[in-house]
Amino acid sequence: GSVCSLEVVKVQRVLPQGTMAVGRRMCLWLSRCRSLDLRFSESAQESLFKSSIEEHLLVPFMALVLLTGIMLSFHLFANYRREGVRSDRPMNWEWQDPRTLWFTVVLFNIMLQSMLAVATCIRYWFGLLTCWSWETVAVASMSWCFFSTPLMSAWHVASIYGEDPAEVWLHDLDGAQMNDVVIKIVVVSAVCLYIPVRTCVLWIVPTLASISHICASAYIQPH
Repeated sequence: GSVCSLEVVKVQRVLPQGTMAVGRRMCLWLSRCRSLDLRFSESAQESLFKSSIEEHLLVPFMALVLLTGIMLSFHLFANYRREGVRSDRPMNWEWQDPRTLWFTVVLFNIMLQSMLAVATCIRYWFGLLTCWSWETVAVASMSWCFFSTPLMSAWHVASIYGEDPAEVWLHDLDGAQMNDVVIKIVVVSAVCLYIPVRTCVLWIVPTLASISHICASAYIQPH
């Protein structure tokens, strides 16, 4: 494209001919790869397009983080009601207890989703925080959720400590692993279908969801 030709002309005066041939091939290869992720050849056009979809990104992202925070809050409250009154295994909030790690990670994620919801509201209604790249914020927050999903799974947390999940938790854990898979599928589908993120960034979400599930299934097993 014109961008690649311009770059080649700029470096032609300072590089040997052999290096220039390699540079041309690399620039051509990069231009072809750039077309695969549907980006504009001009950086100014790409920036303008990114800015144009930001307003459409805020509302669905706000809804997603609010829904995630609400669901995690109900889950936290329900588990605490069960585990906090146990007499056979009292909840002492010690790090040797897998439940302490679970409650800590879930509470942290609730706080994170709450802060993201507030920041998104400030951006949408008051026009502040315009310097933030909200596309990056959305992808980063979803990526963190996927990485922390094993730590928010009652089955996986008990397995990390080498304990039987059925002995750690009072409630039935049948289908707990399948629930984790379903949650990831729902989140990935919601992001890909309803949150306008560019293709050059969107691939990170399903990739990290798959890596998270593969690593958790392969390396986190009860002893």
